[in-house]
Amino acid sequence: MKHDTKRHVNQNEGKIPKMDDWRKEAGRRLARAMKEREWGPADLAAAVDYFVSPQAISNYVSGFRGLKVDVAKALAQALGNVSAAYLMTLDDEPQHSQPLQPDERALLDNYNAADERGKRSIRSVADAQRPEPMNGGDHPTKVATKSS
Repeated sequence: MKHDTKRHVNQNEGKIPKMDDWRKEAGRRLARAMKEREWGPADLAAAVDYFVSPQAISNYVSGFRGLKVDVAKALAQALGNVSAAYLMTLDDEPQHSQPLQPDERALLDNYNAADERGKRSIRSVADAQRPEPMNGGDHPTKVATKSS
């Protein structure tokens, strides 16, 4: 029996993409997000404290492996410019909020790298720089800090 490839391809039009297509698209999205940060696989692996190895990240970028939810969440959080849903091709928008500017990203990276004492200091400085609310009450987004 002769297999008609053209007929087979036409039968699949409009259906759910093959798993390989999903993995390749997820890899393209991950590669774009890394390029925006000017990161390679080793940089991203370091940003997630090697929860994912540089080799695994390369495999995700190439489409050889598909992203799992926990990995997508960790990578998206470290990258800061995409959501996990976007990386997994569940959402077409990279993220739902405005991306961070480079100086904002650097500040957030420094905060995340700080120990607890450093984080308290950063929050204290940020709170001191925030304008007072109009009604004289506490600012609605003020972060509670423990006394040293």
